[in-house]
Amino acid sequence: MATAMARGWAAGEGGPEAMLFCDVEAERATALAREVDGEARETLPELAGAVDALILAVKPAALDDVAAELDGDAPPLISMLAATPLARIAEAGEQRGGAAVRYDLVSRLAGELVAGAFAGAAELLRKRDPASIRNAVASPGGATEAGLAKLEGVVEDAFVAAVDASLEPFR
Repeated sequence: MATAMARGWAAGEGGPEAMLFCDVEAERATALAREVDGEARETLPELAGAVDALILAVKPAALDDVAAELDGDAPPLISMLAATPLARIAEAGEQRGGAAVRYDLVSRLAGELVAGAFAGAAELLRKRDPASIRNAVASPGGATEAGLAKLEGVVEDAFVAAVDASLEPFR
């Protein structure tokens, strides 16, 4: 999702002034930075010290490791952690030197984040088929897979009903 957002911001207007990336797989961060005219940082503390806000785009199981690496020194956080309440993020930070969620950026930036995610997803769909994207983002047995399973059939039925309703006046 973070990659899709970065691509969307890079392709559109009104995105961040600069984008910096860090990943446990350094080459992945470097490749994305090259693609969107951003910069890669070798370590999370190095990245955190150079940004106004940090987007946490990791699996929930990695939260404690991220908090340990930040060691209480984090800018305002924007969480993309599935099924992870802000209180859990604050708790992880407090266990690692007093870092906590300082601002409720989710409500302030929600529209921008959603727009970026959709723009990035649209760009990704131009290059890859939906099944391969789903396989890349939905860990087997994970929260994303569970959510997508609940949407199967329901979303398709909703779109069909919406199209039927919009065409009803013309019948």
